[in-house]
Amino acid sequence: MNLSNEFLIISLLFFFVSFLYSSVGFGGGSSYISILIIFGFSYELIPLISLPCNIVVVSIVLLFHRKNGYLDISKTLPFVLGSIPLAFFGGVIPVSKTTFSLVLGISLLIASIRLIIIKESQIYNNDEKDGHIFNNNIFKFVVGSLIGFISGVSGIGGGIFLSPILYLIKFGNPREIISASSLFIFVNSFSGIIGQLVKTKEVTISPLFILILIFSVMLGGILGSLTSLNFLSKKTIKITTGLLVLYAGIKILLG
Repeated sequence: MNLSNEFLIISLLFFFVSFLYSSVGFGGGSSYISILIIFGFSYELIPLISLPCNIVVVSIVLLFHRKNGYLDISKTLPFVLGSIPLAFFGGVIPVSKTTFSLVLGISLLIASIRLIIIKESQIYNNDEKDGHIFNNNIFKFVVGSLIGFISGVSGIGGGIFLSPILYLIKFGNPREIISASSLFIFVNSFSGIIGQLVKTKEVTISPLFILILIFSVMLGGILGSLTSLNFLSKKTIKITTGLLVLYAGIKILLG
């Protein structure tokens, strides 16, 4: 397979993932990373490609949710404030391939469990929405900081880790949680990519290829947000992509 055909296939896969994920309220960052791993991209390039794609997709989700009044910035702000400096720090510090592979591999394994096993309906109870002991600003700041650092190092936006925590602390209803996670991913990814760019001395990938991928996920995100998919359930999408992420996590850990 020549390079141009490979880039075309990757672009189509990014479009397809973005379309499916956004149609059911997901972002898809871990799946973009999994695709890049399967196609053998170097560890230095993965965050530089995945983080801009995260930003584009969650921007579309944010526009739709903000328009419908689901986004409460004040409630999400402590997570964001904790995330910004640590995502930048995680992006800017030099890490070896071994360290990167370990952090990303474990993150992908956790993400796959999150997709395949955890059901939000099992941990969300609207009657217990208020007064959870961990639903306070200090806890939010610490959680945002930890996830931010992991995101900056690995290139994962962090929403896949944050959203189950939001359900557990009774942060809000499912739409509010999707909105909060999207804002977190946006800020987290933006801070992380700045750190990665500061660290990177030389980018060995075509800017045109990155722009094509960004356009692919943007188009997929818009179409997916406007589309109601009847032939695939949310559960099917989660399990299928969860298996993809699981495979990529095992692949990168085994080298």
